[in-house]
Amino acid sequence: MPFLCVISVIYAGIMLTCTSSSKELVERACDKMPKTVAANYKLGLKYGGLNPMSCSTIWTRVILPSALFGCES
Repeated sequence: MPFLCVISVIYAGIMLTCTSSSKELVERACDKMPKTVAANYKLGLKYGGLNPMSCSTIWTRVILPSALFGCES
């Protein structure tokens, strides 16, 4: 069976295209970042919630990877 050539594909909820520039990918990440932060406010990321070390760990291990997924191409 031959492989099909496609221009775009949805992978893990992210639209990956061969015509997207890195600027478009970064703009999508910037749009997604506030939504991801707002979703994690209930964990205590607001001022006076968790200690700074825990907030930093959540930021680097949860929020940044989820927002920047798809920008590596």
